Amino acid sequence: MKISWLLVFVVLLSKSAFSMADKPVVHLELVPEVKGEEVHYHVLAGNFLNVVSLQGTFNWSLDSMNFTRIAKFGLPGMNSSNFNTEVAQQGNILISWFTMDVRNGVTMEACDTLITFVFEAQHGPSDLRIVSDPLFIEFHNSSLEELQLKYDIRESCSYACTGFLRDPFKPGRYFQYEKREMVKPAAMALYVKGKHQQSRHF
Repeated sequence: MKISWLLVFVVLLSKSAFSMADKPVVHLELVPEVKGEEVHYHVLAGNFLNVVSLQGTFNWSLDSMNFTRIAKFGLPGMNSSNFNTEVAQQGNILISWFTMDVRNGVTMEACDTLITFVFEAQHGPSDLRIVSDPLFIEFHNSSLEELQLKYDIRESCSYACTGFLRDPFKPGRYFQYEKREMVKPAAMALYVKGKHQQSRHF
């Protein structure tokens, strides 16, 4: 009986891993910009293609940063009603957004700003995370596929070119091109308590 249950667990785990790897990926970069005692955390697009909805939780340490406001709403139709900032005193901001253009979704060019959060941080920026508690991370595209989120913390947008670009000769059309990241030192160690950040997988 123990062997049977172990076999079932292994099969389910394998299926879960396969389904996660098979999901299309949406990639974001979180870039802190220090302005005096304020930190402007820019959420930038990487591979942001035909997205129709997103939700999740932005989380940070209250020992390091205090939320003050949202300085930029970069997605079509996005405004303050897409955010629950009442839980900011707990180190969380909840986001829930969707587009009315469910047929095409929204595609953002590399390094476009989706959101800018502003924090008070006397000692510089700390780690901003995207987590599934209390609001679960969930992204969908116009094909109704669930997207796998990956994100990094960077000192600047790392994409020289990635994902899709708008075709300047044919409005409304996109063409794919090769991803190529700029090589630069991992200076974010100064920002996140001496630890280099790796891509998060959900």
